[in-house]
Amino acid sequence: MNIHMHQMFTCAAISTKLNLDLHQYCEDVYNNSEKTEFNKSNINGWQSHDIKNEVSKDLINAINTLSQTYKSTLHLNKNLKISNMWINRNSPNSYNKEHIHPGCIFSGVYYVKVPENSGKIKFITPAEHMIYDWPDEYFDKHNEFNSDIWWLPVDENILYIFPSWMKHEVTMNKSNDTRVSISFNMVVDD
Repeated sequence: MNIHMHQMFTCAAISTKLNLDLHQYCEDVYNNSEKTEFNKSNINGWQSHDIKNEVSKDLINAINTLSQTYKSTLHLNKNLKISNMWINRNSPNSYNKEHIHPGCIFSGVYYVKVPENSGKIKFITPAEHMIYDWPDEYFDKHNEFNSDIWWLPVDENILYIFPSWMKHEVTMNKSNDTRVSISFNMVVDD
């Protein structure tokens, strides 16, 4: 018997490790900004204004290079551009609630400062009814075929790009220090 496993509706994120020192830049933006900026998904934390025109060109270039690789893998035939970019500061007991980034193609995050136990990025399956029919206790081990959530490691200097429609959240910062990241969205460049 010739058996084949067919992957269907596969979702993926792409990542790379960078060596950029953006911590002081992020601190300067925070210290010179209104502390009630744009908290869209950040609970008890802080999100900055759009920084895409002022952030390091090295980060912009790395995002554009990684997104080109991702775009090629997906056979996406449109040019993309960064539409907006912001700093997230998650102090102790803050988190980013479950959300998506509507109207975009890709979204991503670059981790600037990641204290131990400061939260993890969690992705939720787009197959929302899976959790009702395939409960966790039915499986001895979870993998990409049977999981309703997927965690990616959060480390300093890691850059992730993922589909903007993919539901995700970042869990509560249980450390005594602040987690700092830079998030962004990418749209079709007409």
